[in-house]
Amino acid sequence: MTSKDALSSDAAPSNCPHKLLREHAEEALRGKAISPPEGQETFSLHEIRQILHELRVHQIELEMQNEELRRTQVELDNVRARYFDLYDLAPVGYCTISENGLIQEANLTAATMFGEARSTLVKQPFSRSIHMDNQDIYYEHKKQLFETGAPQVCELRMLKRDAATFWARLEATKGQDADGALLCRVVVSDITESKQTEEVLIFNNIILRTQQESSIDGILVVDENGGILSYNQRFVDLWGISLDVIDSKSDERTLQSLRDKMANPKEFAVKGINPPEVRDEICRDEIVLKDGRSLDCYSAPMIGANGKYYGRVQYFRDITERKRAEEVLLKKSEDLARSNADLAQFAYIASHDLQEPLRTITRFVQLLEKRYHGKLDQDADEFIGYIVSGTKRMQQLINDLLTYSRIDTRRDPLCPMKMEDAVQSAIQYLKYVIEETKGTIKYGLLPSIIADEQQMTQLVTNILGNALKFHGEEAPRIEISAALKGNDWIFSVRDNGIGIDPQYKDRIFEIFQRLHTREEYSGTGIGLAIAKKIVERHGGRIWVESEPGEGSTFKFTLPVEAKNA
Repeated sequence: MTSKDALSSDAAPSNCPHKLLREHAEEALRGKAISPPEGQETFSLHEIRQILHELRVHQIELEMQNEELRRTQVELDNVRARYFDLYDLAPVGYCTISENGLIQEANLTAATMFGEARSTLVKQPFSRSIHMDNQDIYYEHKKQLFETGAPQVCELRMLKRDAATFWARLEATKGQDADGALLCRVVVSDITESKQTEEVLIFNNIILRTQQESSIDGILVVDENGGILSYNQRFVDLWGISLDVIDSKSDERTLQSLRDKMANPKEFAVKGINPPEVRDEICRDEIVLKDGRSLDCYSAPMIGANGKYYGRVQYFRDITERKRAEEVLLKKSEDLARSNADLAQFAYIASHDLQEPLRTITRFVQLLEKRYHGKLDQDADEFIGYIVSGTKRMQQLINDLLTYSRIDTRRDPLCPMKMEDAVQSAIQYLKYVIEETKGTIKYGLLPSIIADEQQMTQLVTNILGNALKFHGEEAPRIEISAALKGNDWIFSVRDNGIGIDPQYKDRIFEIFQRLHTREEYSGTGIGLAIAKKIVERHGGRIWVESEPGEGSTFKFTLPVEAKNA
């Protein structure tokens, strides 16, 4: 650097305090160079320049250090701000407590937990916020902390300013302040919700365990690996397995113990504790034990809301007595069916075979009546009349009995048909009765069904004939209608006849049951029994709604789709 450069540089104006200091130093050096004080050494121009250079370097270093200090101070201020934000707004409470138990510092969260202003917490005993019943827990917690120095954790109930309680978890560590005095730092977490959840879980577990132990089923719960989670006493009693086997938590050992008690252990492959092939399926099957008992096994997977498989719950129920009862019931049903078949066959054969001798008796009695009527005494004519009447009634009874027996023994297959056709056939068959009684029969739109058309005609004929027979002083009026309800057609036959006492509403459908004498109304008392048997053969039911003097409404159901053959 030349003298000119130095001077021009020195002459540059500056507002920096360091530059002003340098200028004063340069002025002093120049003065010393021109007229040094007495007794002082004179500096050369080179030395002066060297000193000025060192001053400038030192100035630059000072400026760099000042900039670094400024940046450090800014970072320190930012860290301090973040620290206080984190400290005050943390989701847990922070408290600094002296050795004698006074609160020295608390964050905003702790003040909110206790329902007080932060300023009012300072210098207050921390124990003031501990529930009276949990004071011993707190003092033991504090004692252990200061005696051992190890971090301490406890759970207790705490109080708010309004005396409301909440469950808290205290995590305390030992420390010292700037003067070396002992203190502790406590993290306070509100665990009220988790405690309530825990209480609910405990309560639910008690209920579940109570239900398990009071169940009539043996219950076994296993995890996804086949390890036993729980079982009830009924399971132990049903299988007769020792507790040490079950508590061993050995899947294979328990399985082997179960297999040893089964009559056919190979079937257990799909009924085991944790069969892999049916992990997500509900299984139900019957297990037969070597001692002759039968167990109903119901196994269901435990699937979480996330779809994860957690294991299975299995229920075992002793169905030995039920199986025996079913076998007895099945045998009785088979015997009853065979007996009914025999009776039906007997009724058919008897009624059929009785026809010929009865016709012979009837023919000869009629000959007696024709040849000797009026030639014998009056008693003889009366007796012959009784015989003729009795043979006619016997003929009617046999014909009706034959019709009744043929409902099951001689029947046509069920086919699509129009119910209107059956009604018209019945009306045609009852033509002379309708004319004699001056009756009227009306019907609306009737559906097509799947049925035995011949039997449907017989059904309608019997119900209409019954309505025409039991009419009052007025001429019979009969209305037929149908309505769909669910999977059934409900047919209604309404009349204006003499009606029926409700106490006899079931009796009238029994065979040979009459509510009136033969002198009042003719018939064998089998017509409605035939109607009932036809309806039941088609999978329906029949009933009557009536009051004396108010007419009757006979109703019967027939399925939309055929149920029986």
